[in-house]
Amino acid sequence: MIFVILGTQKFQLNRLLKTLDQYVEQGKIKEEIVAQIGYSDYLPKRYKYVEFLNKEEFDEMIRKADIVIAHSGVGSIISALNYEKPVIVYPRL
Repeated sequence: MIFVILGTQKFQLNRLLKTLDQYVEQGKIKEEIVAQIGYSDYLPKRYKYVEFLNKEEFDEMIRKADIVIAHSGVGSIISALNYEKPVIVYPRL
């Protein structure tokens, strides 16, 4: 499972969510994706998402993940590394 973390600050990252939707549609990603979309206003069409998770839910998603895609927030990156998960860091513009 791919877990996407977009943080809890009032910033969106719609371009990542749209790109993942396109990759799923094109068959480039076949794995399950679950995203914490935060304040993004693009709602994924081809994978599961929630706006926010509590700490326990967040930790459980990281534990289940095979890979984490995170915005460039230090907390998200450190959380993934603490669980020894590979991380793709996708920066905001």
